[in-house]
Amino acid sequence: MTGLVVALYPALTSGVLAWGTMTEPIFLLWVGLAIYLLFLALDRSPGRLREYLLLEAVLGLAYLTRTEALVLVVAMFRLLFVGRLFRRDRPLAVAGRLAAGLAIFVLVASPYLLYIRQETGHWNLTGAAGMAFESMTGLAENDPSAFDRATWELDPASGEVYIFARTSETEPLLPALLADPRALLRRLYGGLLDAQALFFSIKMAPFLLAAVAFLGLLARPWPPRRLRGELALLASLTAPAAYVIFFVQERYLAVALLPVMAWMGIGLWVLGDWLAGTWRGLRRRPLSGRQNALLLAAPAVALSLLLVALGPLVWQRMQRTHSFQPGHLAAAAELRALGVTSDTTVMSRNPAIAFHAGTRWAPTPFEPWPEVEAYARAHGADYLVLDHWEGQLRPVYDFLLTPALAPPGLSYVTTVEASDDPVLIYLFE
Repeated sequence: MTGLVVALYPALTSGVLAWGTMTEPIFLLWVGLAIYLLFLALDRSPGRLREYLLLEAVLGLAYLTRTEALVLVVAMFRLLFVGRLFRRDRPLAVAGRLAAGLAIFVLVASPYLLYIRQETGHWNLTGAAGMAFESMTGLAENDPSAFDRATWELDPASGEVYIFARTSETEPLLPALLADPRALLRRLYGGLLDAQALFFSIKMAPFLLAAVAFLGLLARPWPPRRLRGELALLASLTAPAAYVIFFVQERYLAVALLPVMAWMGIGLWVLGDWLAGTWRGLRRRPLSGRQNALLLAAPAVALSLLLVALGPLVWQRMQRTHSFQPGHLAAAAELRALGVTSDTTVMSRNPAIAFHAGTRWAPTPFEPWPEVEAYARAHGADYLVLDHWEGQLRPVYDFLLTPALAPPGLSYVTTVEASDDPVLIYLFE
């Protein structure tokens, strides 16, 4: 039944396409494998080295996909160490297997670690986590303009937009967290509220689905083997929990769907068993095999129909974002009609415009116009594309929303009005 839930779950069939980066599906695969391997490592008696090595290899692949897998390494290591001690393994033997697993993790993760070392001159496990914490402050405080500035303003040292500057990879996370403890606690509290509201929305796990999962989690007692499986599932929640102090979005919470869908499968079985038992008691005679199977499957069939019906609703809700707009696709089509080529460079805040136009892309920095123009000239930009949302975020050059106010060196081409947010196209002369 869990397989049926996974196959039809709206967040994974339609919502995932609007999450943004498409690293989430492969990350979910690695985390799902890690949960299974962690369960095997906890369950097998005596403990075997093979599960430790495979677990850390998979976690290394997860780390290469998304660096928050580092949190999973810590959580799963601790659970595995304590769990094997409860199973009366010798501490030195467990520590040795964990050390061998850690070596495999470092080996698998080494391409990224070496890349960071080569690019920044420092060893860094968390990548741009320090930069992410600082830049996401605006989002956490419901100030998208502040987030946009922190992400796309120019780095004084390199003259590059901050997110692509080398300094963004070297900003330490711990000092940023400890700089203002009260602000950190407020941000943690706000993040918990945001995570709860987002996760239990139609986009992720609406309350009816969450109720089925809750039933599956607690309706039946946990014998020792299931306890070990539940601990492995719960350990996976540390990855999305790590985002609470940053900022929560659907894709950041996606890993939490893995245990929820597993519990939903169990919950459907519990409901089916209750339905069959109740009907058997009312009839006061045994059910035939076919009747029993139909009643056991009835909740799964009903939930499957609900999941299919929710798919289009989730897709529509996920389109309510400034990251994806029909006007961007229309602007890309207009650029192609203007004769752009793969050697043309389009400057825009959103890279999707250049991507769909088949051109090179240069990001538009969050700076006053003279700095924007200088950056454009340095990167060989041919066109500038912006929409009205960008003008609201960046008042430093919102005058460009009025073509008559275009400065010298910038020629107005056209306005694409394919959505509620018109897109303006300029040509650098």
